[in-house]
Amino acid sequence: MIRASAVWRSRRFGRNVLILGGGTIAAQAVNAIVAPVLARLYDPSEFSVLALFAAAVTTLATVVTLRYDFAIVLPRSERQASELIFVAMMSAAGMSILVSAVCILFPLEIAALLGDDALARWLPWLGFSTASVGIFQSLSYAATRMRRFGDITLARLAQSVTTASVQVASGLLGASSIGLVSGLILGQAVSSVVLIGRGVGRGMRILSGHSASRLLALAKRYSDFPKYNAPKGLMNALSMNLPLVIFAYYFSPVSVGCYAFIHRVLKVPMSLVSQSLRPVFYELAAKEAREPTQMRNTLRRITFYLFVVSVPATVLGLVLLPLGVDRFLGPDWRMAGIYGQILAPFLMISVVNVPSTSAIPILRAQRFFLWYEVALTVARCGSMVIGGILESDMIAVGLYSAAGLVFNGLLVILVDRQVGRAVGA
Repeated sequence: MIRASAVWRSRRFGRNVLILGGGTIAAQAVNAIVAPVLARLYDPSEFSVLALFAAAVTTLATVVTLRYDFAIVLPRSERQASELIFVAMMSAAGMSILVSAVCILFPLEIAALLGDDALARWLPWLGFSTASVGIFQSLSYAATRMRRFGDITLARLAQSVTTASVQVASGLLGASSIGLVSGLILGQAVSSVVLIGRGVGRGMRILSGHSASRLLALAKRYSDFPKYNAPKGLMNALSMNLPLVIFAYYFSPVSVGCYAFIHRVLKVPMSLVSQSLRPVFYELAAKEAREPTQMRNTLRRITFYLFVVSVPATVLGLVLLPLGVDRFLGPDWRMAGIYGQILAPFLMISVVNVPSTSAIPILRAQRFFLWYEVALTVARCGSMVIGGILESDMIAVGLYSAAGLVFNGLLVILVDRQVGRAVGA
């Protein structure tokens, strides 16, 4: 009986991964197909503006809901889940209003701080993009709770198609960075609209029937998420995006564009695994948390599979990247191929540790992970500063990649030990 139950769970897990994976493959295929087209339509310096705006959005997205969206799958009660969705959305609304106000008042100062004055015209839209991402995150976790993984897949596909369509069409019209950033903004908005249109959360009374006392009590019960998970997420985003800002401070917009573009291309497989696997693993691990041995076995098995798949793909990328970039993107992007070779090992381990990072909130190890992210951020930013002082972009990117490789590998080991302590091993 136990074996039959385990087989059923395994099959359901695989089916849900395939649902998310199929749509994510399609969405990432769109990004991969248009990448060489965009490289021909836009200059590397124009990708610098897109990269910095996207970095600002992704950084704010980690705290826009105060991470209450992560808690949506945990309560047994549907009423508590709907209240958490409401709390997450209200947090997103308040944060977005604040971001909009600051960016409207100080666009030039913020753009100068981020290293590119051309960014100033887009900063008033930062609050709107942040709100779109916050709504999508809240509803996607609601869909995860309801096991409506097909709706998440559809929303991501719609986002990719919208972003790519706007960027390519604008590039053909000679719209420069306007097309790149507007495509990103519209794509983010469409993803939220699709989930709303699909009725995710309908029937859960998300926007009505809530008492202030219950909402405050629930927010306090799950206070670990804003206390530790939100700062951890912010530090993770800063560790990924702040080095780009530092890189932009020391090196030319062309170098920044090449670095940001190849980072975006190489993150396609990473996003494929993360977006396909993370929601399903999180939902499964949340249920298996009551059986730590089973959770540990699942964590180890999936991590091993990801490692086996990632290693040959990384080796192949190291060999083919320079030739592929030169042939498909053109000689202006040659430096991107070299950056890609340096970044490939780090991005490989980022794929392997997806189950480990997903398990952190379930293990309630947010405090530990917060300090881990602080150390990682210091290491990554220090790498870029050292490269800048030495006036070598290669040293900057190389040290950045090495720091990511070491820290992410260490995290896999530490999370396994944490689960092992729960098992009593």
